[in-house]
Order: sequence, then C-alpha cells, then structure tokens
Amino acid sequence: MTMAADFDETAAVNGAADEFERRIRRILLAPAGAVNRRYDPPVTPSNVLVLDRDLATVTSVVYQPEGGSAETLVRDTDFWLLGNPGDVEVEPFAVSWWGVRFLRRWSLPLGGAVYRSLRITGRWGYATTIPDDAWQAILELAAVGAVASYATDQVQEGLVRYAAAGVEKLWSEDPLRGVMRRWQGRVDAAVGRYVRLEV
Repeated sequence: MTMAADFDETAAVNGAADEFERRIRRILLAPAGAVNRRYDPPVTPSNVLVLDRDLATVTSVVYQPEGGSAETLVRDTDFWLLGNPGDVEVEPFAVSWWGVRFLRRWSLPLGGAVYRSLRITGRWGYATTIPDDAWQAILELAAVGAVASYATDQVQEGLVRYAAAGVEKLWSEDPLRGVMRRWQGRVDAAVGRYVRLEV
C-alpha cells in the first residue's frame, strides 16, 4: 500500500483529535491560560453547581453580587470541587472537575443582584495534558481515516495463498481490514472511557 503524495499527517491527526473530542462531547486538552466563567449560585438541596464543561485546574472562585464587594472563596473550606471519578483527585492521572459544592446556601428566588455572581477562573477542559490512552486512540483514528481515504493501491500482486505438504495458508486480499477493525475497536473503547455524561 502506498499513500497519496499529498497526504498531510498533521492535518490527519488534527482532524482525528477534533473527531475524538466531538465523539466524547468535551474539550480534551485545556487551552493554556486561565479563563473566567460566570454562573448563578446553586439553589439545589445538595448545594452543587454542575459545570457546563470540564474544569482541569482552578485558579479562583469569587462571589460578587451586583453592587457588592468581591469575596474570594477558599477551596475545601467555602467550596469543594467534585471530580471524576468520585470526589478524589488521583495523581498522576488527570482529573477534571464537573461540579462545585458550596458551604454557603442560596435560596429561591434568586434576586437580580445575585444572578451570575459566581466567577470561576481556571483552565477549562478535561486535562492539562492529553492522557496516553486518549492520544493513542487519536493516532489510531487518524490511521483508520488515512488508510480508508488515502490508500491508492490494494494488494493486487503477491502471495495470497500458500500450500505445501498438506498445509495451506490463505491471506486476505485486504490485509489491513483486520488491523483497521482493531484500531477502530480501541478508539471506540477510549471514547467510552472519556465521553462526557450529561446530567
């Protein structure tokens, strides 16, 4: 098998990374630099704010009602981060935070001054580095796409069947089909491990 002369490996891997993130419904690699996002305070019985995206690192959590002064909340005193799996960050594995539980309680109806009064600053994404198994899945997804899209020749010549002394061996006319199935199976398994569940 030969690849097309215009095959672009970087574009293939970038496309596979985009496709993997689309399938897992999350940003895998948190962009560099902290960004703040505003939220309404939670008014649930559990007092948990469910984040609309993964939070890889937290710089600060600030509560500031409209017209009021800013209060920087203290982690593990005023709020607790809820992560995957459970509530424990297991080093050295990347754990993204999906929610924040607050000690302070807010009640309905929220007054206008309290809307979007929580400002969470951090790196938004699943992790600050791509986990090895996810990176392997991205490379295999790129390989599946490359073989399917850019292969210019099939095995048309060469040994497909061998027989001697009563022993016979038959090879497939499409020898990469099995390899591509294995790659796709590992990609599907990785998607299952990283897919963001909606609550």
